[in-house]
Amino acid sequence: MGKIKNLLKKFTNIGASALLLVSTLLPILALHGETTVSAANATTTLSPGGTVDTGNHTWTLGDFQTPDNFTPVGKNTSGASWTSISTYESTYDFGTNQRDTGSWLPFNGAVDMTQPLSLAGSTYASAGLFGIGSGSQLGDANGVLLTNLSSSQLSGGSTGGDLGIGNLGSGTYFIGNNYSYKKTYPFILLGSYYNTATVIAQGVGSPGSGGGKTVRKASDDYTAKNNSSNAFEMYWSNPVLNSDGTVTGKMSYSSRNANDVYTASAKLTVQKSMTIGFMAATGGNYSQMSVTIAAVDAGKGVQPVNVNYLNSATGGQLAPKGSAWKNSTITANVGDKIGVVPQGSTTNTSDAYDYFAPVAPTGYSFKTISSAVTVQNFPLGGDNPNQINVSYTPLQQSGGFTFGYDSAAQRTPTVPSKLSVTGVTDQLFSDSALNVQKDLTAKIPAGYYISKITSTGATTDATIKAFFALNTTFDTTTANNQYQVTLAPATQTGQVSFDYNNSVPTNPPALPDTIQLSGLTGSDLSFVMPTLEPGYVVNEVLGPDNKTYSSVTEALKANDHFTTGSNNFKVTIVYNGKIGFSSVPTKIDFGENTISSVEKSYQGVLDNSVVVSDTRATSLATPWTVSVAQTSPIQEVMSDTGAPVVGGISFMNYLFYDGQVLTSSPQIVYSKLAGVTGDTVVVDSKSTSLFTLKVPIDFQKADTKFKGTLSWTLTSAP
Repeated sequence: MGKIKNLLKKFTNIGASALLLVSTLLPILALHGETTVSAANATTTLSPGGTVDTGNHTWTLGDFQTPDNFTPVGKNTSGASWTSISTYESTYDFGTNQRDTGSWLPFNGAVDMTQPLSLAGSTYASAGLFGIGSGSQLGDANGVLLTNLSSSQLSGGSTGGDLGIGNLGSGTYFIGNNYSYKKTYPFILLGSYYNTATVIAQGVGSPGSGGGKTVRKASDDYTAKNNSSNAFEMYWSNPVLNSDGTVTGKMSYSSRNANDVYTASAKLTVQKSMTIGFMAATGGNYSQMSVTIAAVDAGKGVQPVNVNYLNSATGGQLAPKGSAWKNSTITANVGDKIGVVPQGSTTNTSDAYDYFAPVAPTGYSFKTISSAVTVQNFPLGGDNPNQINVSYTPLQQSGGFTFGYDSAAQRTPTVPSKLSVTGVTDQLFSDSALNVQKDLTAKIPAGYYISKITSTGATTDATIKAFFALNTTFDTTTANNQYQVTLAPATQTGQVSFDYNNSVPTNPPALPDTIQLSGLTGSDLSFVMPTLEPGYVVNEVLGPDNKTYSSVTEALKANDHFTTGSNNFKVTIVYNGKIGFSSVPTKIDFGENTISSVEKSYQGVLDNSVVVSDTRATSLATPWTVSVAQTSPIQEVMSDTGAPVVGGISFMNYLFYDGQVLTSSPQIVYSKLAGVTGDTVVVDSKSTSLFTLKVPIDFQKADTKFKGTLSWTLTSAP
């Protein structure tokens, strides 16, 4: 794309020196017709991942006869210049008339090695002033340069016997006259004498590795004529494109010396696009050398120009909505200047071809384009130097995270405030510069975690880590950057441990196992107290709040839910086992009875049973007995004060228990030979009473109150 470029009309005729070649070589030198090449119109917009071709891939003789289309490179040369420029042929003097020189004349464009190629013209060499020197002292090389290197890399070539291609690697070839091919007079004192041969020579190794050259093919040697032109023709024929991108074909070079033609041919494998040109080199022998270009038939060598689309914020590949914009490829002729311009801009007059950059994607704006590039040739598999970068700036976007608690959460704290964030289109929320992950984490209350992050009603992921692992980016639609964060209570743990105080008996029973507690932050906390061994009770409870309570119930009331702090309880157990009466009668009622003329016996009714409660530890439970005594006999008392009536009736020796007279001495009424934990009913108030009161006739008095006292005694063996 770019401007329409009309090349000068050229007629390519055979140079005079070329006419000396034998007739079998003439077909290549036929006249080339008038050629006009134009570029594409300046309307093409590049598409990411797409390819375009500049076209105009054929060289003309005029291109090869234009000095500005070459970049001379010299080492120890003097006076190198174009000595003749015409419509039919042009001549370049290599400036090599001195020892150890190298002169390379690479064409700024490259040739397409997938197409047949031909060059014709003549070489010239003179080894003595006014042409009086010997052709055996010409030196050293004069011919065609074929290389995969750029012009800036050629000056490192080694000269002399390496023919100017040593140290330039295996991708560089010399094709032409090797004047020092074969030494003929080794004992001549003034200079060395050599025979010449037409050779096809190839560099060795990689560029800069110090490798020399190897001769792939050579003609018969001969003694070159001094101070004369040698017409030459070079052919590249039958090229075949290989699967690895290289090209294999036949290279031939023919040179006329006097009336004889010397030809060298070799099968070569080269890369698709090669730089061609001319070169000369000298060593101990040297000569004035030049080349005349008379005919060309070649396709232009092309190389790709990569147009890369960059995100100016990251410096990396542009990837709108995660879809990478792959580079566009412009297939262009080596040596052409290729540019990319913004949409709506005018083209650059200095560029051979210009293309419009793609319209900025949604959420971006155009920023910059790097300078146009002059397409360089480069080795197959090497780094492509032909790069143009188009940068787009992402626009600012906003987003936010709103918080809420899971519906199952209990006793939740205040909902965190919204976290607002800003970034640019396609910027990762996880970008460390935004601190989103850090700020989100800081919003989470202690004891809670993010269980769900949703956007526009769809679950995005369950955790911060998983959310950021999705490489979530800022969208161009603000609503799509809004997220709902659900906070769920985390699992909390605690335990209930047990311990004795320092007053328990020796060898107490094993403490209860520690109770493990688990629940969600804010959820109800409770536990069931295990049954303690008889005689042991809870003395105190140290709660999670580090306060002491007198019972488990009180401790749980004050610490009724799981917190992010301690959820541990410590229960201290004390021994308080004992044996005693849990129930004794407060009265024995013999009722109200009528006066009789005979002695009467009445059964006493107890208001309460006699019950012994034994809470001692099993290991400490000993035998026990219960006895009863009439510590104060039933006697007549004053109705108003209850005081004994002096000289009144006394029932001493008239009260019986189970047929035995009760006296002031204790009478055993129940025995337990082995202690048993729990309650024992010694006398059941609901059963037939064993208490009997005998009332003689003269003890029967009307309207008289009687009162006495019985004492119950519980005796436990030590």
